[in-house]
Amino acid sequence: MLPARLRAARLNENVRKHPGTARELGVSVRTVPAASQRDEERWKIASRVADAVREVLLAQSERRRLRRLRYVKDDYFKEAISDGLRHGSSLCAKYMADRREYLRSLRK
Repeated sequence: MLPARLRAARLNENVRKHPGTARELGVSVRTVPAASQRDEERWKIASRVADAVREVLLAQSERRRLRRLRYVKDDYFKEAISDGLRHGSSLCAKYMADRREYLRSLRK
């Protein structure tokens, strides 16, 4: 059997060469990643989380923007229908009926 000092030296060398799990003389050793490696892994995870949060916030703001645009579009559409009906347009009457059906379908 090798002296303890020599076994420890070989074990340390093997662990440096093969991070993770090393076997030396029948003893299994699990190494802990270096602080810089752990910090890098934490930074990567934090970066992914920050990217995901950023995407969610962008999606929410885009949704609010589209909702506001929908109201603007509805106002223009109602105004056009109203003007067309005042001038006797049957097409505007059809649009108004379609809109009424659409609004009723949303309530159900």
